[in-house]
Amino acid sequence: MIQSNARVTNEGIAFQVQVEFRFNSRNSGSLRDCFISNEVLKSLGEGRVAPTKPEEIFRALQEKIAGVARRLAQAGVQGSPLQLTSGTFH
Repeated sequence: MIQSNARVTNEGIAFQVQVEFRFNSRNSGSLRDCFISNEVLKSLGEGRVAPTKPEEIFRALQEKIAGVARRLAQAGVQGSPLQLTSGTFH
């Protein structure tokens, strides 16, 4: 689940995802801070979505972006915030 508190900055979008871990039949979770730059958003949006502003591209591809961020966090990728790069999506 992506949190609705995405914050637009001059460099990109800061957002949080709920990361759930499963231990011995128990679920636990935490929020993970993430960041995607305007450059990466524009690259992701090329040919896929009509919006041209980074925030519009983020909203159009929000589920995909959040899914990638969640998988990286669950895999133990370090960094705070977790930086999503163009290579993350290829």
